[in-house]
Amino acid sequence: MNGRLDAVDVVGPYVDHLLAVHVGLNHPSGEFVAGIDGFLAVTQFEAEFRGSSAHAGARPEAGDNAMQAAAAAIENLYGIPRHSEGATRVNVGVIEGGTATNIVPERVTIEGEVRGDTTELMEYMNEKARRVLRSAAEMHGCEVAVDTLGHAPSARSDPELRDVVADVASATEGVTSLLDADHLGGSEDATFLMRRVQERGGTAAYVGVGTDHPGGHHTPTFDVDEATIGLGVSVLADAIVEIAARRP
Repeated sequence: MNGRLDAVDVVGPYVDHLLAVHVGLNHPSGEFVAGIDGFLAVTQFEAEFRGSSAHAGARPEAGDNAMQAAAAAIENLYGIPRHSEGATRVNVGVIEGGTATNIVPERVTIEGEVRGDTTELMEYMNEKARRVLRSAAEMHGCEVAVDTLGHAPSARSDPELRDVVADVASATEGVTSLLDADHLGGSEDATFLMRRVQERGGTAAYVGVGTDHPGGHHTPTFDVDEATIGLGVSVLADAIVEIAARRP
C-alpha cells in the first residue's frame, strides 16, 4: 500500500482508504448514511482581557475596565458580516471575571468559536474575530491575549467510497433505510484524518449509523439502541472487505 499519512499520525503510516463513523445524528435505528458532508470548519478561542482595577464609586476613572472591553468584543463579534460564499457562525459561550460589584474589573476571560462552510470561510471569520478582540481591548485601554483552544477543517466524503458503503449497507439484513449522503451542519475532528488521506491520493468517507436515543447528542440523557452497534460493525466490516476487492 502507498503511504497516505505520516508515520507520526495516529492512524498509522499506510492508509489508502479511511472510514470514519458516528452514531445517531438524528437518524433512527436501521438507517445508514453512506457518506456525510457539510462539516463546518471551526476554531475555538479564549481571550483574556487585562486592565486595571479601581473603586467603582470613589474613582471609576482610574480603572481600565476589562469587563467593558469584553462586553464590547462580544457585541461586535456577533456583528461580523456574513460571507456571500457560504454559511458562517460565531458564538461566545463563556465569560468569567470580576471580583465585586464595587470594583472595576481588571481581568475578564471569554471563550468562543467561529465556524464556516469551508476552511477558508472559517479563516475569514477567525481573522475578523481577532481584529474585533484587539480593537475592543484598545478602545477601553486594556490588553488582550488570545489563545486557540482547538480547531478542525472542513471535509467531504469521496463518492467512490460512499458508493461501496451504500452497496454493502443495502444488502445487509437489518438496514431498513439508506441515504447516499447527508449534511452534518456541525464540526468534527475526524476531518483532519479525512483530509490527510485525501491530500495524499487516498479516499475517505464519514459513515452515519442511525440509532434511536432518548436525548440529543452531548446531553446527560444520551444513549444508543445497542442493537445498532452490531449492525454498524457488520456494515463496516463488509465494506472493508469490499473496498479491498474493488480498490476504488
